[in-house]
Amino acid sequence: AYEISACLVGSEMCIRDRSTGNQKITESAIDESQQINSLEQTIIDQRNEIANLISQNDQLKQELQRSVNSDASKQAVAIKILQYEKKDLMAKLHQQNVNLQKLMEENERSTQRLNSASSQSETIQILKRE
Repeated sequence: AYEISACLVGSEMCIRDRSTGNQKITESAIDESQQINSLEQTIIDQRNEIANLISQNDQLKQELQRSVNSDASKQAVAIKILQYEKKDLMAKLHQQNVNLQKLMEENERSTQRLNSASSQSETIQILKRE
């Protein structure tokens, strides 16, 4: 009878210890589950942050492209303006050359007239002396 009662007490302790062990396993599983949930949330947060960074990067690329396009457009306009100014200056230079040519021709005619007049004057003076 003593042996049976000792055996029952021992089995009772095993049953009691088994429930404590199960409780510890359950608590450990709950802790691990919470850690997994926390890690999953961290992963989700990091993915969202990466998505935001990609979006910001795309926006910066677009702004840079607009800026480059704008700068290129401004440069193209500046080049056109310079080309028109060059044409205008070339036309003015051509007109100045034409005017200079006319002045040179007029000067040549004046010189010829002066020489002719000078010759006539000399001829008149020679004739007066004779």
